[in-house]
Amino acid sequence: MERYAALFRQRGGRLLLGAEAEARHPGLWINCGHGHQGFTLGSASARLLVDLIEGGTPYTEAAAFAPLRFGR
Repeated sequence: MERYAALFRQRGGRLLLGAEAEARHPGLWINCGHGHQGFTLGSASARLLVDLIEGGTPYTEAAAFAPLRFGR
């Protein structure tokens, strides 16, 4: 498994969280866009991402944060 970390600007005022879901990046999960609130929101978004990766019931609605909400 390869890991990668980078800094991204916040897009659309909400973070990006979920599966990338395109065939060119299978298995890529995104959790970015926290801006200056990364330390505050990091644990909550990590918990939501774990729920999504494991296929469990997320503790809150995740669709609003989906990376594909901007289209392809």
